[in-house]
Amino acid sequence: MPPAIIKPLKQKEDKMNTHDLDTTGWTEIPFTADGVNYISKLAPESPFLARVKNLPYGAFETMNIQAVRELVGTGLTRNEIVAKLNDINQFATHAVIDLE
Repeated sequence: MPPAIIKPLKQKEDKMNTHDLDTTGWTEIPFTADGVNYISKLAPESPFLARVKNLPYGAFETMNIQAVRELVGTGLTRNEIVAKLNDINQFATHAVIDLE
């Protein structure tokens, strides 16, 4: 029997992972900060999810925009943003911020 041929998974070239978590089934809340599209992702078991769902419309997005400006910065290249998000998401368990 010939050896199995294992092909690497193809990823979109412009998609760069900013964490190692499997976020399938997580709540996704898109937002744009300074022209960059992000997605805030919350785990189903996150203690924050119920609170976020009860916030007034747009409040969580505004909080995310402020957090990105403060923690990531503005005027960065895509690679610089990914590097910052890697640092931010490094120890995440219940929530992450990704690029769209």
